[in-house]
Amino acid sequence: MSVEVVVYSETHRHVGTLDLIGDVLLPDMPEYEHIPRDEDGYSRGLFDWKTSGRGEYEAREYQRWAIQPTVYTKAVYEATGVNPPFKYVVMHEDGLQEFTCIRNEQDWSWLGEQCEGLAQMIEHNLPVWPKNDQHWLCAKKWC
Repeated sequence: MSVEVVVYSETHRHVGTLDLIGDVLLPDMPEYEHIPRDEDGYSRGLFDWKTSGRGEYEAREYQRWAIQPTVYTKAVYEATGVNPPFKYVVMHEDGLQEFTCIRNEQDWSWLGEQCEGLAQMIEHNLPVWPKNDQHWLCAKKWC
């Protein structure tokens, strides 16, 4: 188990710090069948702790759209050849919430396309960038 681990992608030159990388026993369920396990059923897992003053996170939104699991699973995959599950652990005033995000080549490819578009906007020195109003932070205060 490793805590506060620096994760780096040679391909995309991104770096970040994961809260925990450890070996986890995955449930015997169809959605986890594609994840490699050792002979005892354990797989490498990535964990990130969050705190929330608003209660539970919208797990389904994070499972579908969050960029953090995509970046970190890609970096670990590049380094080890293993695509680990990414688990959020959210502490809030009502308790603890845990949910898992699974990423794959399709997710990593889509992130690459998004980054390519941003890189082109930076290179062309655009005076105005498109706004993303599809997030809960996009309110009068932020957008």
